[in-house]
Amino acid sequence: MFQYAFGRVLANRSGEETRYDLSWFSREPNRAFGLDAFACEVGSIDGRKARRMSRENWLTRLVGLKPKLTRVEECPENVYNARLMDLHDSYVRGYFQVAAYYEPIREELLSHFALRDVPERARWLADEMQSCESVSLHVRRGDYLKLKNIYCVCDKDYYRQALGFACDGLHTPRIFVFSDDLDWCRGNLRLPAKTDFVMPLAMVRPELDMYLMSNCRRHIIANSS
Repeated sequence: MFQYAFGRVLANRSGEETRYDLSWFSREPNRAFGLDAFACEVGSIDGRKARRMSRENWLTRLVGLKPKLTRVEECPENVYNARLMDLHDSYVRGYFQVAAYYEPIREELLSHFALRDVPERARWLADEMQSCESVSLHVRRGDYLKLKNIYCVCDKDYYRQALGFACDGLHTPRIFVFSDDLDWCRGNLRLPAKTDFVMPLAMVRPELDMYLMSNCRRHIIANSS
């Protein structure tokens, strides 16, 4: 979603077409392309072709040829860089998780990220969340447990303190727990209010978890984009 949004920023500013290299998904068996669930059109380009068009080697330098596309890496990652917003004819790689890039086109992106289809059960639960003092609580474990050297896993103390902040001032808070490990949540989190453990939809339609969380009034999130 961040990469799509950054592509929209570039397209709007340059007037050029943005295409996306989706070849990563063919190499990552545990992840699937999911933007087709939203009301956005994602033009793609063959990954090998894009890399070939941006490749420079000793032979091209020797004969004075320049690549058709300039290869650009977001560096450092997730830090606002105004120069990246004025790129032309480039093959750009990065995460672009910086809100400042997107404020000028916020309304456009909200329309692009509207879901094409929301099941009746999800709509009903969203209405429940909107009608009460709802707090979404998200616990990510799963692959994070194998990546502790890269991402710390939010512990019980983090959620205890976060619940204190999130529920402060609410008369009858209602907590909606989202997680890839609900059994751990039931056994380890002390939840101070009425709680609904939302059956994970992410394995089938991950965008529905995000949709439901967005309907809550307050949020406790894991350290995850």
